[in-house]
Amino acid sequence: MRKAIIVLAALFSMLLAYGSFCEEEPLYDRVQLIAEGEFPSSFSAVRKSVSVTQTEFNAYIMPLLKNYAYDKTDVTDLNLDADVFYGMYQNMLNHHPELFYVTGGYWRLEDDIGNITHFYPVYRYEIEDNDGKEYNNQADIDVINQKRIIYNANVQAAVRYASSASTDIGRILRVSDHFCRTYEYDMNYENSYPINLFESKTGVCNAYCLAYLAVMNELGIECTYTSSEAMNHIWNLVKLDGYWYHVDVTWNDPISDMPLRACHSNLLLSDQGIAEAGHYNWVSDIKATSTKYDSFFWKNIEQVIPMLGDTAYYCPTSDTMARSIQYYNFKTGESGAVYDYTFEAYIPYYSSINPVWATNKRLYYAMCGNMYSVLHDGTDRRLEYQEETGTKHIFYIAPSGDSLSLYVAESYSDNGSIVNIPLDISREITLDSAVLDMEINSSHTLSCTVTPTPDNISITYASSNESVAKVDENGQVTATGVGACTITAECTGASPAACTIIVRSSQSLTLPKNTTIISGEAFSASSPEEVILPEGLIKIESGAFSDCKHLLIIWMPEGDISIADDAFEGADLVTLLVYEGSVTHEKAQLLSLPYAVIPEGYR
Repeated sequence: MRKAIIVLAALFSMLLAYGSFCEEEPLYDRVQLIAEGEFPSSFSAVRKSVSVTQTEFNAYIMPLLKNYAYDKTDVTDLNLDADVFYGMYQNMLNHHPELFYVTGGYWRLEDDIGNITHFYPVYRYEIEDNDGKEYNNQADIDVINQKRIIYNANVQAAVRYASSASTDIGRILRVSDHFCRTYEYDMNYENSYPINLFESKTGVCNAYCLAYLAVMNELGIECTYTSSEAMNHIWNLVKLDGYWYHVDVTWNDPISDMPLRACHSNLLLSDQGIAEAGHYNWVSDIKATSTKYDSFFWKNIEQVIPMLGDTAYYCPTSDTMARSIQYYNFKTGESGAVYDYTFEAYIPYYSSINPVWATNKRLYYAMCGNMYSVLHDGTDRRLEYQEETGTKHIFYIAPSGDSLSLYVAESYSDNGSIVNIPLDISREITLDSAVLDMEINSSHTLSCTVTPTPDNISITYASSNESVAKVDENGQVTATGVGACTITAECTGASPAACTIIVRSSQSLTLPKNTTIISGEAFSASSPEEVILPEGLIKIESGAFSDCKHLLIIWMPEGDISIADDAFEGADLVTLLVYEGSVTHEKAQLLSLPYAVIPEGYR
């Protein structure tokens, strides 16, 4: 009996060993990826009744890829056959450029009825494990994370540039302009991934298309793509006000382009409009029927279009010497002329080249090789730049931080140069709160807006009294003690913005409403930390609050009041809460007393 058991055990061990050697080998599939230079259909998921929507599929698979899953990943719960999984996987990767580190290839295991039970994603950046298996290599997380930093920085730069407009149409325009001024077409035809475009600043149409899609995704604007194998070309479709339109950023940034040029002849076009622009044989389920923007004002403008908020400024082409800087507000539809001038041509000039720029202080316009500016009312004309030889033209212009870059050349065929001139800009900083009532040890992060938004925002925060509240480099305020102080936010080129922090005391004294005079030494050496003075108070006499060593806050009245110069002498810790522009505000400034401002009516 014992021998039989030993034999059975040996046989069982052999079967286990045999089974391990005969582990099922996965099957390989590879979807078509725009990033890999291919032209898949924009709606490639298999069209048949399935238990999982594309959104649900994305929600299931994307976290696996973002967490760098590898080896045998269980997807049994999706209950999808190989064809449907293929289509949904392809559709997901092509609409989520942030997964740039995932290739189109993957390995799969199936059950008896053909449903996928497990899959092995394949990463573009991998660590070889030398186990002889191609299908379970780990992602190189360090490399991917470094590239993610570059990817996110470029996407967010475009988002910031676009977000100064509040309308989708303004943002669609500004992203196209940003791409044209920032990137160039790759004449070596190598860079089809968006990360390559962001790293090298050059890419082919696939990279432009995916990068534009990435920014639209971040802005919440519905966007997809369409392609033409006959043209060997791919571009975007965006949805605006319920209609789909073609946007071909690559063709807005032509091959062998001149620096700073940004075209708009392939922006928000209908099917008819994109065909007239030279596109053909594209494949898409989407019909772009609206012709609203086929002949819009920007069609022949070949420079980055300046915008102040939702208002665009431009100079139409003209065959005469008459020029007009015009505006169009994307939010209201309002349009008109801002400034008319006569073009002064001393040599032949191209009528289609009318470089203009606008800041919230001045309008800039070029005449041949000279750049001038005027105030918005047309006065104070001044020369901003003069080309030295008198034979060159300013062809194209684009913003560069707080400067304006000018491309100056003899002609289209000449290799010109870029010149930068400073822009006259008036910036404003606003904080989301003018006053914050806080408790000790509580925190609040201030939201800060800079208008117009600079390319690189650097905001510095400071507290007037850190014993009351501290603030870090991100605008997070932490209340540290009873009192009042001012948090300021500063940015180059803008006046500071301020928020008053009030940390109340449990030792507070409110004076009766009928109090009209605080006599000399009335509070001298008293112990309250906080005193609230009533409206109707008309006079604070000499030494009224002298030597109040524990007094931290005095709420001053809003009305007219007489205050002795030495009323607060020796009250070294006190901060006066004063109403903006009040008599007490002026008095605090005059006597150099610590104060914090509260808005009218605040108490």
